[in-house]
Amino acid sequence: MVVCVDEKTQIQALDRTAPILPLRPGIPEKQTSDYKRNGTTSLFAALEIATGKVTDRCYAKHTNTEFLHFLKAVARAYPRVPLHVVCDNYATHRHPNVKAWLAKNPRITLHFTPTSGSWLNMVEIFFGIITRQAIRRGTFHSVKDLEEAIGEYIDGWNDRAHPFTWTKSADHIIAHSTPPHPKTTTHTRLVSVEGFANRVLILARLSVTGQANLTRCLPDPGLDHRHTCEMTFNSGVRVVHHHAMKDGGVAVDFHPHLVELVTVPGDWHPRRSGEA
Repeated sequence: MVVCVDEKTQIQALDRTAPILPLRPGIPEKQTSDYKRNGTTSLFAALEIATGKVTDRCYAKHTNTEFLHFLKAVARAYPRVPLHVVCDNYATHRHPNVKAWLAKNPRITLHFTPTSGSWLNMVEIFFGIITRQAIRRGTFHSVKDLEEAIGEYIDGWNDRAHPFTWTKSADHIIAHSTPPHPKTTTHTRLVSVEGFANRVLILARLSVTGQANLTRCLPDPGLDHRHTCEMTFNSGVRVVHHHAMKDGGVAVDFHPHLVELVTVPGDWHPRRSGEA
C-alpha cells in the first residue's frame, strides 16, 4: 500500500467583516477585503494513490509529535500490510522520535521526495483542490468551524474519490525532477570604482545567469556625507542607491543579491573605470 503524506500548515480561520454578496447574472460573487483572524489549524493528510481516498487529522501545531501521532493513525487505517509513505524531507519527518518508531514498525517505510521536489507528492494536488473549493472563500467564526468544514469536505471527497493520474511518463518526470548538473553557487568578482574617496572595496555577487556593473559611485552634493552608487544590470535595468558614509566604512542596505561594501586597508587605492 502506498500513501502520500504531507501537512498544510497555518490554515487561517477568517471571518469576513461583512456578508458575502452572492453570485448574480453578470455579476461575480463579492466579499470584503478586510477580515477578522480567528486562529489557525494545520491539516495532515494521507492520500491513497490507488483510490484517491484521504485520511486526515487537524492539529494546532505541526511538530514531530503531531506527525508521529498522525503516522500512527495512518498505520491503524492500513493494518497488517506493508505501508510505503511518500513525504518531503522536512526535518520533522526525519526526527529521531520518528526514526525510533519506524525501527519498531518495519512494515512502514518512508520515502522522501528530493529537495524542492514537493510537487512530486500527489497529496499536494489534493491540497490545491481543497483550498480552492472549501477554504479560500470560506467564512469561519472559529478554528472549530474551519476544522468541521475541512472534515465535511474530506468525507464528501472520500465518497466520490478517484485516483490521480500523471499525464507524463515516469521517465519524463524523473528527467525534470533531477537537475542536469550540480547546483552552482554564486561567485565574487572585483568591479571598478570611480571617484570613491573612502577606500572601500566593492564586490559584485554575480549569479550564473547575469552580471551587474558599477557605473558610477560619487559623492552626492545634495546630501551631506552620502554617496550615490549606480548599478547597471546586463539586462539594462539600472538601480541607484544612496549610502551614508560612517567612520571610513559604509552603512549600506544595497540590492540583496548584488553587492556588499567592506572596509579595506588604508594603503589601498580605488581603481577607476577603464583601468586594468
